[in-house]
Amino acid sequence: MLILNGVDITTVSKRLGHAKTSTTADIYSHLMKKADESASNTLENILLNQKQA
Repeated sequence: MLILNGVDITTVSKRLGHAKTSTTADIYSHLMKKADESASNTLENILLNQKQA
């Protein structure tokens, strides 16, 4: 839930008690891909709205 809501991987890793952020990244990489897609879509919408204004 944290990753999907934009919390950085280091913070998530610490919150979960992982010694390395790579552990968190390995376990939750599928969520980071979804979060990245969401960020891409959001950016696209922002840029398209600016062009229309």
